[in-house]
Amino acid sequence: MLLLSALILAFLSIEIYGQNSYGPAPSAPPAYPNPQPTQPPYTPVINTQPQYTPVQSLYVTTPPAAPETGYGGEAEIGPAGYPLPTCYTNADGFMCCNKELENLMDNTYRNLSRSRDGKWKPCNFHQVAVATQRNAQKHFGINFEIVVGAGDYASKNYFIKDMICKIKRESSIILAFATPNFLIFNNYLFLS
Repeated sequence: MLLLSALILAFLSIEIYGQNSYGPAPSAPPAYPNPQPTQPPYTPVINTQPQYTPVQSLYVTTPPAAPETGYGGEAEIGPAGYPLPTCYTNADGFMCCNKELENLMDNTYRNLSRSRDGKWKPCNFHQVAVATQRNAQKHFGINFEIVVGAGDYASKNYFIKDMICKIKRESSIILAFATPNFLIFNNYLFLS
């Protein structure tokens, strides 16, 4: 009996694990031939010319003309090359042109840091931007743009009057500037 069950099991395993109805597997395609290089190998070029030495210019260079204001006169350049005479470097090392705006930004950040029973998160940049924009627009009566970042950044802005300031508080770099008014007249863009 044991021999019979072993034979049945052997035939079943041949039937199950033996050949399938798909036929033999296809063979792998032949390998592609390796192409020969199209360029000769690199050989360094040895410079046989003498070292360049600059010659002193015989011409006197003149400084560039002062930028114009757009109204026919020359613009006043503030200290340290700032765009306005009222601009200064604040205690954080950034340019500010309006002390009142700087104080408003500082007070807004301090009020936020004391909010929520001291549980306010200084990484909430969106809340810093919204609160600063709301307070500046309410105080000055004009539109403001606010940029808040975790690290320092460069900016080039158009702004109204002297309404621009950049400060650093804890982990936030905050830039506020008054939105300029642009007018379009006969397909020309004017800053008003």
